[in-house]
Amino acid sequence: APRFDHDPVTGECLGLLIEESRRNKIVYSEDLSNSEWDSINNATATPSSVTAPDGVGTMWLVDLSDTAGTSSVGSRLYQNALSFKGLVNTFSFYARSVSGTGTFPVAYYDGSDYIKSYVTLTEQIQRYEVSCPAGISSTSNNIFGFSRRGTTHDETLTQAYIWGCQIETGAEATSYIPTEDSTVTRAADIAEITGTNFSSFYSEANGSIFVQARGAALTGNPLSVEVHDGTANNRHT
Repeated sequence: APRFDHDPVTGECLGLLIEESRRNKIVYSEDLSNSEWDSINNATATPSSVTAPDGVGTMWLVDLSDTAGTSSVGSRLYQNALSFKGLVNTFSFYARSVSGTGTFPVAYYDGSDYIKSYVTLTEQIQRYEVSCPAGISSTSNNIFGFSRRGTTHDETLTQAYIWGCQIETGAEATSYIPTEDSTVTRAADIAEITGTNFSSFYSEANGSIFVQARGAALTGNPLSVEVHDGTANNRHT
């Protein structure tokens, strides 16, 4: 069946959703208490009463408040062995604050150190995404997750409601792919209109062509588009 995109706030239909194939490398994307999620320094994920974006499940209360008594180590909840050597990967998830507005830490491992960034949470559930660059050389310890690890702890929030985690190869997040005990690949969307559904509105004798192009230092007779019948006498450029 065709998929349709909607505005997450108003619910307004935005049209047909057509995406390339993507794989969610996170397992148990909606169960942050599963043993596939590693915990360091008492980071916890406990069920909450906050309804998840799918309207069925509930979000997880992630608590990173334990600093382990030092300034360089903090709580961390993450998954590893995510296989993104040499590739741009994007980590996305749904989140909201427990109360108020503040920053919450997200980190990935670049082969030698944890690179931390922050997302600004409010009391409204939103989808967030953080990308890592293609230059990561590590093969055995690819990590993405929620982490206070580092020499400083600049976040203002140590708790957040989290749900629907996804890691995929690409510079931008695509629509959410839920997983359980294994990764899941979504096939590419292929949209076709055939039969009378197509011929009822299509006219071979009429139509429009839209071209957006840019060129520089071109010589001769550069063309962006040309329509012709195979002869030089009947053509439009």
